[in-house]
Amino acid sequence: MPKFEWNEQNENLLMQLREKEKKSHAQIAEILGTTISSVKHKYVRLNQAKNEDKHHHPKEKIEQIDRVLDGGDYFILETNAGWGNLTKHYKKYAKNLIVQDIEKKKVEFIKSQNWKSVEPIKCDSFKEIHKYIWSGVKFDVIDVDPYGFPSRYFPHIFQLIDDGYLFITFPKMGVQQINKIMIEHYRVFWGVTLTDKEVYKEKIHRKIEDYALQYYRRVALVDFVDLGRMFRFAYKVKKESALELVNLNVNRQ
Repeated sequence: MPKFEWNEQNENLLMQLREKEKKSHAQIAEILGTTISSVKHKYVRLNQAKNEDKHHHPKEKIEQIDRVLDGGDYFILETNAGWGNLTKHYKKYAKNLIVQDIEKKKVEFIKSQNWKSVEPIKCDSFKEIHKYIWSGVKFDVIDVDPYGFPSRYFPHIFQLIDDGYLFITFPKMGVQQINKIMIEHYRVFWGVTLTDKEVYKEKIHRKIEDYALQYYRRVALVDFVDLGRMFRFAYKVKKESALELVNLNVNRQ
């Protein structure tokens, strides 16, 4: 029997079985010959591609932005702008707003809106941030909201903020398919094991603190939102002297 693969035919069948026939994930997995986890993951990704609010949570993210930011005149970077759900809100806070996405059609859509002070760029933002680091560019606000984990941005993203805010969207444990690669990803990037589910949020937060310290930044968690399948962290970031940070590190509880 050939190994199951997601292709256009199977994706269309999944959507028909789920949306029209209202079958459960378990029923669909049995019909397709794959796992329940794979069906759940693919269904979420397909709906994200359709830009459905229930998977992007723009309302909750916008409310958080409004709680954290004050006034305007910020230099802002969105590393994964998608269809611009947050871009059209961020622009009211921005003197300049750089928005990035790897998909051409999404970047072209944002360009077509002709939003003032918004600069859309098609790029792999994981790589593009290193250009900014090399050039010494500093932002007041950075929003890291990729599909999947933000791991590859750390710790380097902190070199782009001397005094400002960092928003991070982080999937909960189990949202991504848990296999041997995912288990190692948790361990290597975040120091998390599968037994840490109850303290997952706290361990991620502490690791972000450690990543900030690697570039002499102090972070304070100023807002947090549970979005169901994801967490949304908002940090105040401040560059400090090495001596102060050593003292901070020693005295942390």
